[in-house]
Amino acid sequence: MKPTQRKLPKLASDQVHLWLADFQDWQRDIDDFRILLSKTELQRLERYLIPIKQEQFTISRGLLRLLLASYLQEGPADIQLKTNEDGKPYLVGHPIHFNISHSGKYLLLGFTLLDQIGVDIQEIHPISNLDTLLKRYFHDQESTYLEALAPHHRIGSFFAIWTAKEAYLKASGVGFTKSSRSVGLLPSGDPARSFHFAESPTSGKKPYWTIQGLDLPDSYRGALAVSAPLEGILQRSLKPTDFQ
Repeated sequence: MKPTQRKLPKLASDQVHLWLADFQDWQRDIDDFRILLSKTELQRLERYLIPIKQEQFTISRGLLRLLLASYLQEGPADIQLKTNEDGKPYLVGHPIHFNISHSGKYLLLGFTLLDQIGVDIQEIHPISNLDTLLKRYFHDQESTYLEALAPHHRIGSFFAIWTAKEAYLKASGVGFTKSSRSVGLLPSGDPARSFHFAESPTSGKKPYWTIQGLDLPDSYRGALAVSAPLEGILQRSLKPTDFQ
């Protein structure tokens, strides 16, 4: 697969587009993706010492550039990306907001014209120190909610809330470790398809937030956060054939 521009579904002003990519599907295209990276991205790539981390970074930035190029009808290598002080990339000179996350074998990319967006995906795995994590990172009401669940539901719900918090904190521009306990998000239903604040946010203005869980493979949880009402989500798997 040679990186080429292909017109994707139009990104409406009140929509979010989500793309789920399996890293294994894109390994053969790593050399093509590397050509697209900027000097800054190549320098960052060299700092990764583990080969799989190098591959994931290259594929992540390559696909991000391909998707942005398709939306904007520009060359993938011409996309100007900057990184803020929290390490979050953003687009220079265009109104598209985006965010990316990866865990296990999957990469999740989200795009919108609405406002700041955060996405998060996590592979579910056993946790031996759940109580410690709840005390360190979770709001008291989140901990109370999780502790009341039957043990066999607790881990999946833990990751559902974790990804919702991560998505919200990424969208609002705050790192997870900085203020995760100050933000409480609780599922509005079961399964967790939407979330509400345990307490109303107190800093600055209080924008409307859409925070919801995503339909992902059974062993994963994920969430989307955007600081605006949301009319629709287009969620699709991303395959090499999408760019042929």
